[in-house]
Amino acid sequence: MKKVVIRVLFILLLFAQFLPISLSIAQAEKATLTVYVQDNSGEKLEGIDISVTGPGNYDGTKSTGSEGTASFTELIDGDYVTTINLLTGSNYELVAGESSSKTRTLSAGDTETVYFHLKLKTTDETNGEEEETTGNAEIPTKFYQTGSTTTDISDYTEEQLASIKNFTLHIPDFAKIVFTQSVDLSSKEAIGRLKGLDQYVFLDQKGEVAIASDLMPELNKPATITLYGLNFESLGTGYSPVILKDDNEANSSEVTNVTLTGANTITFDVKGFSAYAVRPTLTFEETELETDQEEFTLEGKIDDLDSEFTVFLNDKRQDSDVTINDDGTFSLTLKLKKGENANIC
Repeated sequence: MKKVVIRVLFILLLFAQFLPISLSIAQAEKATLTVYVQDNSGEKLEGIDISVTGPGNYDGTKSTGSEGTASFTELIDGDYVTTINLLTGSNYELVAGESSSKTRTLSAGDTETVYFHLKLKTTDETNGEEEETTGNAEIPTKFYQTGSTTTDISDYTEEQLASIKNFTLHIPDFAKIVFTQSVDLSSKEAIGRLKGLDQYVFLDQKGEVAIASDLMPELNKPATITLYGLNFESLGTGYSPVILKDDNEANSSEVTNVTLTGANTITFDVKGFSAYAVRPTLTFEETELETDQEEFTLEGKIDDLDSEFTVFLNDKRQDSDVTINDDGTFSLTLKLKKGENANIC
């Protein structure tokens, strides 16, 4: 959930003091960056050195573990550069088009990922040319779970792979992508990457979907996205859920035809691929008022009934958890101190 800050103004008449209150609703104070390294068959690679630099002279280095990952935690807001360091004599090299350094912008509470894809250095001893892999187009079984409508291309000819209409990727109860332009997956490079498609296409997180289109450019096409298993409540007439593109609110030219069906399914169209997610939206009964009471009841409404958030007042976390009702409303009683109250930034 994104941080939401509101400012509420109170007056305690008894003491004739203004009490400026800042309420910050957030999930976490630090960010996490997780790096994944695998080869072009999807195998996770252990022992690969990863370095991360960022604000505050941050400079960290770790090696990937048995799952091919390295995590950097307790990161503050800012831009971080992640670099993969392949030693001289390594049997691996970056796949074509892959960059050795990638930048991510982190904010409080973010959990971001960076992927690096490598391949073995294989050459033909007679002419020094790189060997090319061939084979049938195979997609990981996670995209063929019970109830999935993922397009089965295992028996497609090269001609059929060159122009797949309505190509679909679907993980039931999570997300579905239907490409509205023909997709060409006929090249040897594309066929090789399909075997590790779950390292390029991410559909198994509630309320979000992403494709690493810089590494799978064949899928950087217009599409219709459907997100399942949500728990949303309309905030009123004309309400439409907020869709994020790469952690920023998408504009009307990037995302169109946003439709909320019931409370658990959202469908929208996109022009191309990166990362998309649904953002919870908060509204409040009042944002400015006067009171002569030392207690104030914060009332509001949120569209995502599965959300969890914490209220901070004067740099202090409020002990009471916020309970969200079935209609999305919530309330929390806050105790105000005498005199001026410090703002939260």
